[in-house]
Amino acid sequence: MNERENKIITDKDYSSAQYRQILRISQMTMDNELRREDSLLIQASHMQTAFAFTTAAIFTVLPVCIEYKGALPYVFFYVWIAIIISFMLASLVCASMAQWRFKTKTYESVENIESAILDDLQWKKYVQDAYCDAQIVKMLQDIYAKNNGINEKRVKFIIASMVCFSSALISILLCFVHATVLLW
Repeated sequence: MNERENKIITDKDYSSAQYRQILRISQMTMDNELRREDSLLIQASHMQTAFAFTTAAIFTVLPVCIEYKGALPYVFFYVWIAIIISFMLASLVCASMAQWRFKTKTYESVENIESAILDDLQWKKYVQDAYCDAQIVKMLQDIYAKNNGINEKRVKFIIASMVCFSSALISILLCFVHATVLLW
């Protein structure tokens, strides 16, 4: 038995109140992390929607631009469309990676919990409120750490998706400016 478990067992009333508070805060933290995950998944979905609408707009306008290209060579359009679509595809890939369902740590199965409690010779500690709360806090810590790491990956993918999408929009603007300069 480690020092923390020993303290819980010897100082029952104080430990029980402490772990009740720790458990409450841990549950709130875990709930916030789950809401954050949902929010990140929705944001990645919005990036995919933006990709779809922008790509549709580009390919709707492109035939009109080519038809009324004036003195602009076809290579001009090929190069700029390749640049723009490259950024758009990179944005889509990053947004899709942000939505990926990474393997995450979950709660122990009921069978494992039952056997751990019933097979332990020191089973009396499991019926103490402070020890029970400490076990739940430990489980929440493990799950939170894994979920937080996954959400941080999602944030990086979403930022990369936004940067690529912004680069595509800037490329469209630069293409327009370049065409205007060439036609003057």
